[in-house]
Amino acid sequence: LASFLFVMPACAPGCSFKSKQFCDREFLIAGVHAVTITQHWHRNCLGLPGGAVWEGAIVMSEYIVKHYGEKMKGAKVLELGCGPALVAIVCAKLGASVVVTTDYDDKVLELASKNVVQNKVDDIVSVEKLPWGETCTNTYDFIIGSEVTYTDDSWEALATTIVSGAKSVCRVILSEAPRFLEDGEPEPGAEGFFKFLDEKSSKEFPFKLVRPKGIEPIPRDVTQETMDRWAADGIVIWEMVRQKSKLRMPQLLRRTSKIFSG
Repeated sequence: LASFLFVMPACAPGCSFKSKQFCDREFLIAGVHAVTITQHWHRNCLGLPGGAVWEGAIVMSEYIVKHYGEKMKGAKVLELGCGPALVAIVCAKLGASVVVTTDYDDKVLELASKNVVQNKVDDIVSVEKLPWGETCTNTYDFIIGSEVTYTDDSWEALATTIVSGAKSVCRVILSEAPRFLEDGEPEPGAEGFFKFLDEKSSKEFPFKLVRPKGIEPIPRDVTQETMDRWAADGIVIWEMVRQKSKLRMPQLLRRTSKIFSG
């Protein structure tokens, strides 16, 4: 399986989806096939920031192809803050058995549904409304999100949803772009969120940070046009793994002695 994501430049506005506000972009993913995404022409136009493919989703897609192409086969995946659903479609084309891609905005969900159907993965990907803070009805092997941690006001709600949707063994993968407040201070990001998630998780099934060991570079074929608001260091991928904690021998002996002592 090749591991590189090639991104074709955006087309001119007005090529699809009932309005001149939308366009199609084609993502050529080695080993996966082309993915065509109808997106809002400008992320901040008409109050639909979730209608465009953000850079974090592009890098997340490339990262999953590179690191989890084989492990995605047969997996159950939950995507939070899906936007036009690029990452969900990539997961489906890599062989995931179930992908639930979610957002809270009805217009964004309508756009995601269109993309799922036109890429012929609607038998695998379901598009659902899931406001953060609500609990999941199912559990998943992977929980993914692109640029969803930039405000700490949402961390508690986001953590509640992630904890409820994680299997006892689960990998959480988040991407983020460096952003800065007006005073020059960095915005809250995934590192702070993962520390928060670690505090919220149970002692029996803790979340352990496993990445980043370094910063994932921006893919070379991402065009300058798509990098107009990036800091030069690019996107960072963060991962946590949830798995049952291994008891040390003294802990195991203490627990065993309690059982037998009644």
